[in-house]
Amino acid sequence: DIPTYYEVIKKPMDMSTMRKKLDAGEYPNATKFFEDFKLMIWNYFIFNPLGTHVNQAGIDLQRL
Repeated sequence: DIPTYYEVIKKPMDMSTMRKKLDAGEYPNATKFFEDFKLMIWNYFIFNPLGTHVNQAGIDLQRL
């Protein structure tokens, strides 16, 4: 865990949470799934400075 993460990121989202929501049928449509995906990417950019591996992963995932 990163102690400051939840101070900076007010609406956390990650792939494991998305998977759990998908398995539980919590996404009524693809748009809602994509909204969580975009939130996850946005959080990458907010918390991880440009040039870091996680920020770059966000850039790469955003291209999908």
